[in-house]
Amino acid sequence: MLAAVVALVFVLRGRSREVDEPVEPARPARRKSDGLPAASQHRPVAPEGVSSAELSDAIHRQRQKAGRLVAGHVQLIDMHAFLEQAPKDGGLTAAKALQIAEAVTRQMIRPSDTVIIMKPDGIAILFDGATKAEAEARSRDIADKVTEAMGHVGSGEQFMAEGFGYELDELLDGATIDTIDDLIRFVRIAHQGYVQKQRGIAKQFASQVEIRWEPILDSRSGAMFGFEVRVFKKPQGGVAYEDASFLEMDAASGSEFDCVVIEKLAQLGSKIAGDQEDLRILLPLRTEGLMNPLYFENVSESLGKLSPRMLRQVVPVLSTPSPRARRGLAGVVLAVKRRLPAVGMRVGDPKTDLVGLARSGITIAVLDRVEARFKDPGRAIDAFSEMAKSEAVMPVALGVGESIATIQHPIAYSGEA
Repeated sequence: MLAAVVALVFVLRGRSREVDEPVEPARPARRKSDGLPAASQHRPVAPEGVSSAELSDAIHRQRQKAGRLVAGHVQLIDMHAFLEQAPKDGGLTAAKALQIAEAVTRQMIRPSDTVIIMKPDGIAILFDGATKAEAEARSRDIADKVTEAMGHVGSGEQFMAEGFGYELDELLDGATIDTIDDLIRFVRIAHQGYVQKQRGIAKQFASQVEIRWEPILDSRSGAMFGFEVRVFKKPQGGVAYEDASFLEMDAASGSEFDCVVIEKLAQLGSKIAGDQEDLRILLPLRTEGLMNPLYFENVSESLGKLSPRMLRQVVPVLSTPSPRARRGLAGVVLAVKRRLPAVGMRVGDPKTDLVGLARSGITIAVLDRVEARFKDPGRAIDAFSEMAKSEAVMPVALGVGESIATIQHPIAYSGEA
């Protein structure tokens, strides 16, 4: 009986996963600090016949057996994104959206799972005894059903954010959990811990990041096409800056990094393009960060710091998405185009990454670090240009160097390798 209670509140049990292989959930977004809503009055304190002392003792024994307990797999379903995309005359309020999401969620979880209302962010779900992949799959199913219940057309996955198991584990280490409400209280505290941590990450990036820019020219006429923004990062303790334009990062850190880059770009004002308003400014952004509605909101807020003229010029170049992110690419592009005129994408392998880009709303395909990546840069550029045009997207090659003299197909390019 006591073991079942531990299973109810904790995801990790001694037999379910090795202790030295903790689940690593994505970090959450930088958010405005929210108040802690009161705990539900309808949650059980302990199973019938089990005292708080016995429950606490059972948790202590389980912690000794498993090494440490990780109450992880917390998932968020974001209400801000729902409301932003809902028809303005639909009468859907934040309170109503939250009620619908909670009702749908409770119909789709098991008795041993726990639902927590995380005002104003949405719904948090603690999945009992699930692997990270299982928790994500179940969260997507729930998010899809929530979108249907609200009359939204599109994938619910775009409204789902992963949870925060590490901060929760740190809080629970040595803590006494007598009731389910105790656990819920710790989840809310962990959520606030995320907010502070992400602010700290942003400050750290701000001191490490430097942006530079290179002109992009038309290979035939030599006319200016625009500029590429190159992002460099100095490692902690390092001396030299490293190219971090498309550095792979987890979604939360990547979005914080992109926010810092955008804000540094805003500070430059007209130094990049001068008074030439028709020039494009290609800005690298990370796709996975934009997939998460909470992280997307952070990036969107940073874009709001750009001048109206820069907003007309900036073309975000999304990092090459993972297969999972590729499925949601069209939704991301649509959301970005509400703020910016066009969207590009970095191409890793032209043979696979170019397919279907135009259908996702992408208008510019970017092949970066050409001189460094290809043995025959001229041939690579020609093949890329031909494939891009067949997919109805504009090709741009970056980091070309002297090999531009050997190409046959016209292309916009930057010469800095």
